[in-house]
Formats: sequence, C-alpha cells, structure tokens
Amino acid sequence: MIELSIVVVSWNRCDLTLSCLAAAEAAADLLSEQTVQIILVDNGSEDKTAEQVRSLHPSVALIALDRNYGFARGANIGADRAGGRVILFLNTDAIIQAAVCEAALAHLAASPKTAIVGPQLLHQSGRLQNSAHAFPSLLDELVPAWLIDWMWPGRRPAKRAVGSMPRRVQAVQGAAIFVRRAVFESLGGFCQDYFFYLEETDLCWRVRECGQVVELLPGHSVVHQSGSSSKAVVPVASRIEYHRSLYRFLRTRSGRGAEWVALSVRVLRGALVVLGLSLFSFAGEGVRRRLRERSALLSWHLRGRPASAGLKGASVDGPSG
Repeated sequence: MIELSIVVVSWNRCDLTLSCLAAAEAAADLLSEQTVQIILVDNGSEDKTAEQVRSLHPSVALIALDRNYGFARGANIGADRAGGRVILFLNTDAIIQAAVCEAALAHLAASPKTAIVGPQLLHQSGRLQNSAHAFPSLLDELVPAWLIDWMWPGRRPAKRAVGSMPRRVQAVQGAAIFVRRAVFESLGGFCQDYFFYLEETDLCWRVRECGQVVELLPGHSVVHQSGSSSKAVVPVASRIEYHRSLYRFLRTRSGRGAEWVALSVRVLRGALVVLGLSLFSFAGEGVRRRLRERSALLSWHLRGRPASAGLKGASVDGPSG
C-alpha cells in the first residue's frame, strides 16, 4: 500500500522542477519503511519540462497538460492519481527531505484530528521564512499589521516558528503541505475557482470548518526558494493573480461588502504608491521596475479587473493584458 504520494505542479521552470524531483526521489529512497509515489503535473510548460522529466526521472508519474490550468486544478488532477494515505503537495521551488516526510507521517498517524501539517520553511541561507498565517480579513485591510499585533496580541499567530513543538494554526503556507487524502477527497480537493494563490488557505478554512485541525511542525524544515517560480517569471501577472484570489477569498468568506471595502482600500493605496514611486523614479532601475509593476496592477484595477490579465493569460515572456 502506498503511504505517501508527492504531487508537484510545474509551469515553465524546468530547472526548479528537476531539482525538486531529484530531492523528492532521494527522500523516497530513504523512506524504506514506506512506499512513496511521485506525480508531476506539468501545466503546459513551454520550456521542455515534460521532455526533461521523461528523460531524467522516468520513475515519476508524469501528467502533461496542454496548457496552464492553474495550481488548484493541476493539483487536483495529480491527487486523482494519488494512492497514498497522505498527499504531499510540493511546490517546484521547495526541497523536501526524508526526515520531514517521516515526521509528518508519524504526526498524522498519532493525531487523528489533524488533517493538514506544514513544515517550517527556510530560505536557502537558513533564515526562517513565514510558514503559517491567519485567514485574510477586512481588519487586515484597514489596520496595519503592527497595530493589530499591539492592540490584539495573539490575534495573528506568529508567522515564524517559536520552539520545536507542533502547534495549531489557522493556515499553513502552500509550498509544502501534507494532507490526509481521505479528508482532501471528502472536501472535493482544492477549490478550482482559485487559479493561483490562497487555494491552500481556502482548503485550511474548510478543513477547520469540518472540525479538523491544521498544524505547523516547526521542528522540521523545508528549503523554499520563495519567489523563484511564477513571481520571478511573470511578476506583474503574479501580483494580479494574488489580488484576484484575495478578493475571491474575502467575498466567499466575509461577503461582497468586505470584498468592496478591500478593493477600494487597495486601489487608493496603490494610487498613492504609484505617485510616491513616480516622484523618486530618478533613484534607479529598482524603483522604476517597482513603478512599472505597481502601475500595471493599478491599471488592472481601474480597467475593471479584466479576466484576461493574470497568470491564466501569461507566458514565459510576460503577461497578456
């Protein structure tokens, strides 16, 4: 019987995908007590990812899609092929190790109420990365994070781990999450209304709604090259897609009024940021690059948030729309 299925969804970063799969295969080889299955769902990459995987990683179950269907749908397609008791959804820019898999499997076996666990994420330098977060809310849009922490201590859980003991959180970051397959299937998988970003947050919400627990394992870490995948290839499209997912999450979980307020606040804030960057555009290419990105994001808002813009319409050369 398969104990663990590792599902990776790739899009246009062959180098990251190959490194991710090599680490996953090495981890699987060391998990002598468990049977591990590795599945790659390639979202229509234009950089010969599928061909390279067939050649260099023939043991990986490859599902090559004809175009970019987004992370949620790609992950669901991979999960449909998964036979493991637990599914690890792993980003291409994350490097997994056998010890993390062993710890997650053992914790889930010993904690029947826990449906999702996530490891502590690290930068390549070893510096701690945000690994858990609170659910997006209207309060977060209206009040600065530092003020929330001062006025309501503990309302937002510490994003970086303290100590090594497992702790309950609202949601874990989606770079590497272990999910009980039975729970995942009972919830219908990831909501495919999210093309990219916050699909794991929505899943954590639904897991908690049905009385299950989400936990962070701060004593076990995964190196995550944050921002090395879609953010690096198409930064403007990535910003647009994040905002689209944020508004969808707020509309679904807090109502259209919350969505409208968040939209208004972000448009006003975006206009002020663009104005400020414009005044300092002489300061160098870094400022001008940020100005171009923020201007494109503001333009998308002002044009009524067209569906043609974002990662769904992007390519390796940049976003369309």
